[in-house]
Amino acid sequence: MDPIKKMDRRNDYDVTNQVHTTDAPAVNSEVNRIFLELYPNSSTHVLNRSFRDLGRLHKGEYPGYRPCDTGYQIFNTRSTSRSQWRG
Repeated sequence: MDPIKKMDRRNDYDVTNQVHTTDAPAVNSEVNRIFLELYPNSSTHVLNRSFRDLGRLHKGEYPGYRPCDTGYQIFNTRSTSRSQWRG
């Protein structure tokens, strides 16, 4: 048997197959981890607040916004076309 096993990556996980990209708390945690590696004396308060606000928007908890009826995909690049990011 081949000593190097091919790792099957799940389509809703990052390239390392460790971060569930459609799970906002999991992505928030990974973003915080990376941020604190780069800036160890910093606070993640603003990042955490941003994730909470985006989650509330997704659920339609802000006046004037309706809930999204698809899975949480704000960080799922497969659902975002590149043209949306071009100016």
